[in-house]
Amino acid sequence: MPKLEFDVDDPMEMIGVAIEGDFDEMAAGLVDEFIMMGFDEESLWLLFQNPFYRSTHAIFQAKGEAYVRALIDRSLKSWA
Repeated sequence: MPKLEFDVDDPMEMIGVAIEGDFDEMAAGLVDEFIMMGFDEESLWLLFQNPFYRSTHAIFQAKGEAYVRALIDRSLKSWA
């Protein structure tokens, strides 16, 4: 049953947090997480193209197609 009132202390409330660090490591970590969930090459590529997935799409916009394809290829080879 959906709750109708906002609860300030809701422990399940989603919260976005900015993270500083190495961009390439963050991108590789995201791809690794999706690979561990069973995503294949085509599914990963679609994640980066879809604006609904803000993190992966931001990487695609910042670095471009060649970077993303190389990142996916590298990660898939390391998990093979």
